[in-house]
Amino acid sequence: MKIKRSPSGRNFISEARASEEYFVRPETLPEILSNQEIKTTEIRFYGKHLWYHAEFEGQLVGWVKKAAIKTNYRRLDVPLMAGDNDVAGALSMLLAYFDKPFDYDELVTQFKDLDTTAAQAKIGDTIRYSGAVSRDISGATLKTLKRQIDRGRPVIVMIADSSQSLYASPRFVVVTGYSRRNIFYNDAVLNRKLKTTNQTLKKGWQGSQFYAISC
Repeated sequence: MKIKRSPSGRNFISEARASEEYFVRPETLPEILSNQEIKTTEIRFYGKHLWYHAEFEGQLVGWVKKAAIKTNYRRLDVPLMAGDNDVAGALSMLLAYFDKPFDYDELVTQFKDLDTTAAQAKIGDTIRYSGAVSRDISGATLKTLKRQIDRGRPVIVMIADSSQSLYASPRFVVVTGYSRRNIFYNDAVLNRKLKTTNQTLKKGWQGSQFYAISC
């Protein structure tokens, strides 16, 4: 999640002062948190308001009221894992996020000789074998992708754009978040956390008939 650039009002309770008493006496958000990404570890209702327990730069800093959070921004903390095989890398990141067991080398063995159609069919089986629920949402829209992110579910998609706007050949990546204009994703082969515009992602994604799967 991301805090607004200059949220007005009293939208913050510091970690040191977090108690039932101070939830009715919030303070102004510290300037250092303005327009920053935070990781939320807990959600709590107090009165008529929703509060997020916020972690910033690895430290719990306090509680932030929903009114101070950007409404069109979400980024999940999906671990970045490097690998030469895009399918095995994407699956490793997805399964690691959900704390499911996996062996990267074994995944490479399973997928290295498969074409993209066979790989798509096998990904769901691999997710189920790990003990997770496989959610195939192929044919989805960007709105559906964002809804999955809102539910805390990163999504594996396949980019296969004949115009090569993102990649020269088909590539499986993990969508991890969004903002108003951009989509965030992890690429195991490049070992990078990346972003691209909504339209560029959609253009590249449509070549796979909008293949998408999550847990």
